[in-house]
Amino acid sequence: MHIENQLKQLILSKYSSLKAFSDYVGISNSTVDSIIKRGVKNANIANVITICRALNIDVDELANGNIVSKNISSPIAPREISLISNYRQLNDDGQDKVDEYTIDLVDSGKYATGAQPAVNIRYTEIPVYNEPAAAGIGNYLQDSTYEMMNFPIADIPTGVEFGIRISGKSMEPEIMDGSIVWVKPQVSLEDGEIGIFVLNGDAFCKKLYIDYDNNVVKLLSINPEYIPITVVKSDSLRTVGKVMGICDNSAL
Repeated sequence: MHIENQLKQLILSKYSSLKAFSDYVGISNSTVDSIIKRGVKNANIANVITICRALNIDVDELANGNIVSKNISSPIAPREISLISNYRQLNDDGQDKVDEYTIDLVDSGKYATGAQPAVNIRYTEIPVYNEPAAAGIGNYLQDSTYEMMNFPIADIPTGVEFGIRISGKSMEPEIMDGSIVWVKPQVSLEDGEIGIFVLNGDAFCKKLYIDYDNNVVKLLSINPEYIPITVVKSDSLRTVGKVMGICDNSAL
């Protein structure tokens, strides 16, 4: 697997899509796509550094054709990246079977490689709020219940202050029912960005649509079975924050 394909798989394993990643790092989607297609060595060094920082990987190692996490002492092999990608395509039952089989292989002792790479993963505690699509929650960040959960620091995008567990299928297949999204608090979003909104006391995870010429604002679902919500002048709309990505531990 070429290093660019490995890089793409790593991005997709941490973010919902290449566009979600490009939105987060502040590099255009076409530029990220070009880097993957044309090669890392042909890319602007500033863009490569930005991408490496977002993914928590070593810049020098990437230039040498390796993907090495700053928290892991050995390179992430292409088959490991492929395994992660395949794992995340399984449902809960499928992932449980992989977990059980992996534990059995390790416990048997027959397949041990000997010395294992040293892993130094730092964790942090962050609040995760429930039911963002529930009605009548108002200032839900103050009133809604939440739980403090531990996550690897490297997995939390910059600026994120809390997670929200999604309830409903309107954003599938990009954001699945029951998954946790990372949210960066901010009072406004740009057209096309996904965020958490409170409309007339009801909270939604939606994509923002703004037609500046005709002064039209809509909250869009990704699932085509859900009709757009048109915001009118009499509505009360508040932006809670921008969705920065999907938590790797969404099944928790």
